[in-house]
Amino acid sequence: MSRFLDAWLNANCFPQYATFLKKAPGDSAAAFCAVCNKKFKLSNMGKAAIDSHMRQSTHVKNATAVSSQYSVRAMLSSSQQQSQKPKDGISDTVEPSTATVTVQEQLVALQQPQQSTVLKLNYFTREAVLKAEVTWALFCAEKNYSMRSADGLPETFQDMFPDSEIAKHFSLGRDKIGYMLKFGLAPFFEQELRQNLAACTDIVVCYDEALNKITQKSQMDVHVRFWDNKRHQVQSQYLGSAFLGSTKAENLLEALESVLKNLPLSSVLQVSMDGPNVNLKTLRLLKGKISAIPESPVPVEAGTCGLHTVSRAFQCGHAATSWELNRFLRSLYRLLKDCPARRAEYISLTKANDTQFPLKFCLVRWLENSPVASRAIAILPNLKMWLRKAAVKGEGSQLMGEIRDACKDPLLSAKLQFFRSVSLLLEPFLLEFQTKKPMFVFLYEKLSVIVLTVGRLFLKPEIVTKASVSDLANLELDKAALPAKLIDIGFAARKELGVALAEKTISEQDKLKFLSECKQFYCKLIEKLLEKSPLRYPIVRGASSLSPTLICSSPEVSQQRFRMLLTDLMECHRLSADGCDLAQRSFGTFVESPEVQRTMAAFNAASERVDTLYWNLLAGAEATASVLHGLQLAARDALWKPISMVLIMSHGNATVESGFSVNKDLLVPNLLQDSLVSLRQVQDAITVAGGRKNILLSKNLLSSVRMARQRYRDALEEKRDEEKSNTAVTVSQKRKATDEIFRIEQELEAKRRALLAEETEALARVEELRKRLA
Repeated sequence: MSRFLDAWLNANCFPQYATFLKKAPGDSAAAFCAVCNKKFKLSNMGKAAIDSHMRQSTHVKNATAVSSQYSVRAMLSSSQQQSQKPKDGISDTVEPSTATVTVQEQLVALQQPQQSTVLKLNYFTREAVLKAEVTWALFCAEKNYSMRSADGLPETFQDMFPDSEIAKHFSLGRDKIGYMLKFGLAPFFEQELRQNLAACTDIVVCYDEALNKITQKSQMDVHVRFWDNKRHQVQSQYLGSAFLGSTKAENLLEALESVLKNLPLSSVLQVSMDGPNVNLKTLRLLKGKISAIPESPVPVEAGTCGLHTVSRAFQCGHAATSWELNRFLRSLYRLLKDCPARRAEYISLTKANDTQFPLKFCLVRWLENSPVASRAIAILPNLKMWLRKAAVKGEGSQLMGEIRDACKDPLLSAKLQFFRSVSLLLEPFLLEFQTKKPMFVFLYEKLSVIVLTVGRLFLKPEIVTKASVSDLANLELDKAALPAKLIDIGFAARKELGVALAEKTISEQDKLKFLSECKQFYCKLIEKLLEKSPLRYPIVRGASSLSPTLICSSPEVSQQRFRMLLTDLMECHRLSADGCDLAQRSFGTFVESPEVQRTMAAFNAASERVDTLYWNLLAGAEATASVLHGLQLAARDALWKPISMVLIMSHGNATVESGFSVNKDLLVPNLLQDSLVSLRQVQDAITVAGGRKNILLSKNLLSSVRMARQRYRDALEEKRDEEKSNTAVTVSQKRKATDEIFRIEQELEAKRRALLAEETEALARVEELRKRLA
């Protein structure tokens, strides 16, 4: 280990060190740099360690900054001296020129109290540089730029802005931007979110899983919905992710708890998920764990994701037939995809343009395939002509053979028209509920409309007009349905069916078979809609009491359903009995208010938010005296509590599934799991703020970023210690295994020798017996 030599402080022998080198107090194996204001180890390098430090870019920049700062001070000092000279310009003394002041004198001067202005300027420059680096890091996260995009960035900025002090000190490379995002910005945004959640008595947890192709694990993303007291509206944000191998109910619950961390499970008002039975079992396990504590609030049950329910019902309806339109539409797209020669031949024969090629069929979102069916219907005549000419030439492939067989079906156009008609009937629900806005209030009403509308297409009129949604759930649909020839299949499908009959390409028996399959489509669609639908749960119907349309059209029904809502919340220990009584009376006064009726009638669900509506009416600064008349503060609080619970409840998992697209954009080879979660947290914070420019670079945010490097170092040290520990464990295990093998070998050797001795003794006895017999 090298030691510090006092001779290095001699300016005559080592003038290159005189400007910065000092002895490190209390450590003879280190040196202190006055320019960088830091201690560095000499290790075994001795004087070479000092030379290495001098060549570091950080030291060079600091030395340059010190020199430039003193030059400014010297210039100002010189100006003051000139201004103090006599008017005649003659002086009795000659002042030394400040231009010849050494760097050592500059360092001494900077340590004087009168240099506080220069030091403050240096502080503000560092602050501005840090803000610039944070801004660029946020920009890269917002635009999904790779960390490697920061390579050479400081030099580029210095070339672009040579007169900028910020660009001169900008030092954001790929490593720094990586640990700034992971250990600086992401922890700050996560802590801010968890502080907001800790202030909430009720939160809603939404989760879903998808395959992460980089880690080859199932990635479970967890989002939370809560009432944001700062924005006074419902907020939905990404909380974190867990990476799983096995996705059993026990694994899902453990992963969910690991993401929630210190958040109490009793604050979980609802768990939003899609339809697999494993998710339902996970909810049962969660409720059982919470119920172990007497009188502890448990999550309410509101069914699975309404969007999944409708989409899956449509898919099952199609599967009930023998049409296999999904296979035809997929093959049609693949036939003309990535094959220039085939596309050129198709264009030359059919004179088609770019709008006359098939569209891609989506296997995940079936309800979004109505444009795919429409395009297939439009190009079907050209397609048949091209297939006929290709057959004459003897051309063909497996895909072309499949499509040629499908086109031989005279009812193909009618089937596509029926498929498109039902898809267009259900698609508006999908578009309306794919949003972060609170829509749980409207879920019962919209799903009921879908069920009853589809029911009117094939059920007997006397049943549909009198039956409610709950009645349809208990019906035997086959017996309640109309004869196949009387069901409504839509005008387009009916027209194609008539054309086929007129051209005599089908018989009456073929027509009846087609109508029977359409009837099976409807029956299966309704059956799946009601199987795991939110319509089966009382709280969904109770939440519809807050629908502005229902309050305007039937205040009495609204009050009855509000009672159902309060009953369900009380059974889940979310509200007390006294609180429910007070909320019920307050709600009656509220809905009967003329001002409330006028406001509800003017409400537009497409452009306005229902949470803002209720906040302004009950709790916001815009709440009018006419609305609040007769409601005391306690009554308003009792009414607001169940209303706020309903507003934060999730209507579906659209927000979580949209995050899978974000994951796909972020995934690159070698991206670690923690890094992906950090990027998602930063991106979600930017989205919630409405863009990077709306994020305030506060003192707390900058402090978190300043600690990023130390956290990064701590993480590396922890990783090294873990690797050493694992190595030590491995070595210990190998040593134990070696010792065990040696022990076993010794035992086997002892047994072998014992057996040999016994064998020798036995042979001796045999020989002795032979001699006696002889």
